[in-house]
Amino acid sequence: MSSSSSKIQELSAYMGYRLKVASVDTSGDGYTRLSVTNVGIAPTLYDLNVVHENVTFEPSLAQLKPGASRYVYGNAVSLR
Repeated sequence: MSSSSSKIQELSAYMGYRLKVASVDTSGDGYTRLSVTNVGIAPTLYDLNVVHENVTFEPSLAQLKPGASRYVYGNAVSLR
């Protein structure tokens, strides 16, 4: 883990954010669906997107309240 990555995690925890990927579903056509749950104590106040291997998942996690979950979607095929 890089120092900037650990700093981001430290600041996120300080602000009460803690997000958990609860499930991952993939399809044969390159789409991935994640279920993300806010297990922290604060709602996400900013536009936050899951990014994995250059794929940005939509929609944003903005305003995800503690205890709530949201599906986000990404498509790795569109990078090719």
